[in-house]
Amino acid sequence: MIDDILPLPPVGPLAAEPAPPPPPAFKAAADAAPLFPCPTVPLPPDPLFELASLAPPPPDPPLSPLLSDVWRMYYQNYVSMDIGGRHKTAILYGYYDFRKSVLQVVDESILTGQDTTTDLIAKTIVSKELELFKGQSNIRRIADNNNVILLQDMSLMHGVHFAPTSKDTLLAMVNELRVFVAQGRLYVSDNCQELIGCLRAGIWNKQRTQFDVSDMYGHFGALASLIYMVRNIDQYTNPIPVTGTALPSTHYIHFEHENQTRTNLKRMFRR
Repeated sequence: MIDDILPLPPVGPLAAEPAPPPPPAFKAAADAAPLFPCPTVPLPPDPLFELASLAPPPPDPPLSPLLSDVWRMYYQNYVSMDIGGRHKTAILYGYYDFRKSVLQVVDESILTGQDTTTDLIAKTIVSKELELFKGQSNIRRIADNNNVILLQDMSLMHGVHFAPTSKDTLLAMVNELRVFVAQGRLYVSDNCQELIGCLRAGIWNKQRTQFDVSDMYGHFGALASLIYMVRNIDQYTNPIPVTGTALPSTHYIHFEHENQTRTNLKRMFRR
C-alpha cells in the first residue's frame, strides 16, 4: 500500500470524528489501497487539504478563500490540463508562492461530454485566466503529452500555448506528489471540489499500473493534472525583483539624487 511508504498521521479537528459509511460510488474501492488520505485540515489563513483516507470524511466546515500577499503579482502562475476523451478533461489553475514555498491551487475547470471541443477548452481557459490572474502575463501552461495534435490546435488556432509535460513512471510521479503534500506545501481552495474528491478517492487499478476508473470521478483526471503541475513548478527562480514592490509609477527619486546621477554620467563620457 502506498500508505506504508509515507504514513500521514490524522491531524486537525476532524481526525477524532468517526467517518460515515462510504456511499455506493466508493464501495467498489473499499478493499483497494488509497492513493492519498484526506481529512480537510483548515490552517488559517489558507485551507490545507492533507490526503488521509479513502472513506469520505464528515462534511467540511466553511473555508475562507486563499489569501495572497503584496508579492502576489510577481508569483508564477500555472495552468495544468489532463486531456480527456471518454473521461473528463481536468484543468487546474494555481500559482507558486515563492516566499512560503507552497503551491496554491485556486480553481478548476472540468469538461466532459461530446461538446468538449478544442474551441470550448480554449475559451474556458482564456476566460478563467482573465478572471483569476487579472491579465498577468506570467502564466505557464502544462498538459499531458498523449495528444500533441490537440495542443498544436490550441496553439495555432487559439493562441493558447501548452508545453507537454515530461513523464516518469506513474508510481514515481505519484510519490513525488505525496512527498510534496507530506511537506505541507500544497494548498487547495474549496472551489476545487473535483480535485478534492480525486485526492480523497483516488486508487490504483488491480495491477497498480494506472488509476482505476470511478463512476463519480472518471479516470481521476484532476489528480493527474495536479501531478503535472507539481512536476513542472519552478521552485528555484526568485520572481520578486530587487526593487521589491516599488514600481516606476510609485517610486519617488529625489531630484538631488537624480541630478547627481546625471552629473556622474556626463563625467563618464567627457572627453
